[in-house]
Amino acid sequence: MDIKKVLFCVILFLSGVYCYAQKYKITYTAFAQAEPCDPDPIRNSYDRILLENTNTNQAAVLAFAHCNDLIDDRVNFVAYVNFLPNAISERLYAENTRGDVVINEYQRVPVNFDHCDSKSTRLSKFNNTIKVDIEPYTEINPQPADNALCKITLNVDVKGFAPEVYRWQYYDVLSTAVDKWTDFPNGFQGVDTITFGLEELFGNRANLYYRKSIQFRMQRYCTGKITNQISYVMIGCSPGIDNVVEKSTNCNYSSDGGFTLNFDRDLYANETIVITLYDQNDESKLYGQEHTNTIINNGNGTYRYTWQAALDNGSYKIKFQTHNKNEGIASTDPSWNSLDFYENIVIGSPKNVSYSVTGMSDQTCFSEKDGYIDLNADGENGRTYLYQLRRNGVLQYFNGSNWTNYTGSNENTETWFGFTSGKDTRIRKLNKGKYRVKVRDSKGCFAR
Repeated sequence: MDIKKVLFCVILFLSGVYCYAQKYKITYTAFAQAEPCDPDPIRNSYDRILLENTNTNQAAVLAFAHCNDLIDDRVNFVAYVNFLPNAISERLYAENTRGDVVINEYQRVPVNFDHCDSKSTRLSKFNNTIKVDIEPYTEINPQPADNALCKITLNVDVKGFAPEVYRWQYYDVLSTAVDKWTDFPNGFQGVDTITFGLEELFGNRANLYYRKSIQFRMQRYCTGKITNQISYVMIGCSPGIDNVVEKSTNCNYSSDGGFTLNFDRDLYANETIVITLYDQNDESKLYGQEHTNTIINNGNGTYRYTWQAALDNGSYKIKFQTHNKNEGIASTDPSWNSLDFYENIVIGSPKNVSYSVTGMSDQTCFSEKDGYIDLNADGENGRTYLYQLRRNGVLQYFNGSNWTNYTGSNENTETWFGFTSGKDTRIRKLNKGKYRVKVRDSKGCFAR
C-alpha cells in the first residue's frame, strides 16, 4: 500500500499528586515515520516522539506514525501539557509476521526547559530535529451570572506559576491614551487571584467609573499575547461604617433617642444610601427605613448620617446598601438577604428622677411663716434638680422674701427653683396650708 495518512495524537500520561496543576502551551515541529507494513515481512511498526518529565513520569505524544501512516513535518503545531518537560525521546519499533522484534531503537535527550523557552533538540540516532516553544498558559475563569459587583474577584484556571506569569490589566474607558489597556497597581500583580473594588483600582477617581463596564485580562508572560477577557459593571461598594455614635433618650420615659452613622467615604454622584432599622433580637420587627444621597463631611475622612426618626431606648441593628436611584429599597427586595447586619446599636436612657420628703415643720406661730419641707432627689449623674410648689392648688412664686400666688405668664422658668445643696434642699418660709411639690432635673425630666 502506498497510502499516506495524517495521524496526530496528544496523549497525557499522568501520575503523582500535586498541590497545583500547571498548564503549558507548546508549539512544536516534529517528524515521525514508521517502517511500512506492506510488503512483508513487517506486520507492525511505529515511530513515536514524546515530550517528557522523567521526574514525575508524565509525557505527551508529539508525533506518532504507524506502519504506512505518515506524519510529516509539523510546523507551529500546538498542544497543551500540564507539566514542565525535561526530556524528548523517540522510539522506532517493528515486528515481522512471525512476531519477532526486528527494530527497537530508542533515544532520550535531556532538555531543560524554563517557564518560557524555545529549544531545538537533535535525536542523532534518528537524524531527527525537534523544535519546541513552551510558555505558561492560563485563562481567566468565567465570571458569575451577576456581573454588576462592588467587589470583583478574578482568578485563573491554573495556579502555581512564577509571579511574573500573572500580569493583570484593565481597559481604562476614560483614558485618553491610544492604548487604553492599563496594568493593575503593583500590589495586584504576580498572584493568581485578585479581589478589588472601585477605590482599590482607581483611587480618588473611583466615582468617575461608577456603573461603567470595565474589561479585564492578563497579558501573557512569554509572548505578550493576551488571555480571554472578562467584563464587569463596577458599582460602588456601600460605604463602610467607621463608628456609630448613639444618643440616649433625654428622659427615661421619652422617645427622643437616636444614632449617627459615620461612614468611611462620601457618596458618589447619583448614589443613594438606604438604611433599614430592625429590632436587635427580632429581625422581623422593622422600625423604619431612611435614604439619602447626601452625607455630611466630618472633616476627618469620615462622613455622617443621623437617623431622622426619634427612637425609644432599646437595642437595634441595621442593614444598609447603596444604589443609583434617589429612593428606598423595599424590605422584601432579595438584595437585603445577602447583607450582614450591623448589630448592637444601643439607645440608652438616663436614670429616672425620684425624690422623697425627708423632713418638715409647721409654722411655730400664726404670724410666723417659718414652716419648711426638706427634699432629697436622685437621678442621672451630673444633673441638678429643681422644684415647683403649689399651696392649696395655687402655683407659688418666691419673691426673695415670701411665697406668693403666681400671676405671671412664664411658669416653666419663673416658678422652678434649684436645690440649694446638690440632691438636698429645704423649702423655707412656708405658711400654713396644703402643699404639693413637683421635682425635675436640669434636663427637664420629671419625677414620676
